[in-house]
Amino acid sequence: MTSDNDKIGEAIAVEVRRLHEVLEAWFTGNMDKSEFHAAIADVLHPEFAWVSPSGKDVSRDQMIDGLYSGYASNPDFSISVNDIRLVARDGDLAVASYTEHQTGARNAPPVNVRRSTVVFVIGPRLHWRYLHETYRE
Repeated sequence: MTSDNDKIGEAIAVEVRRLHEVLEAWFTGNMDKSEFHAAIADVLHPEFAWVSPSGKDVSRDQMIDGLYSGYASNPDFSISVNDIRLVARDGDLAVASYTEHQTGARNAPPVNVRRSTVVFVIGPRLHWRYLHETYRE
């Protein structure tokens, strides 16, 4: 029998993979610009915040502006995620972690690995509420 936490964990894994595939397509220009809001902006909670690997605090609006302006700016960019796991869950919040691998990055080391912790708001669709990334050697 699959528990509710197992279902949430599976949904989180699907969402983490989906968003990173979309980000790769966005930065390489392999998606239509008109898909930005449905594929990226709409999954960021209105109070979304990101702590970048360098420790910079980034608001939702700053994140959206930065991502939008990066369209097709990184044709050699590649991103993958693994080690996705549910860390904790309480009510409509879930905390997960994953490892992100990037190559061809222009605004980060060209090859980098990040350990990421994310808080999701659980609803009809998962919304990214908070993301904290740390470079990993």
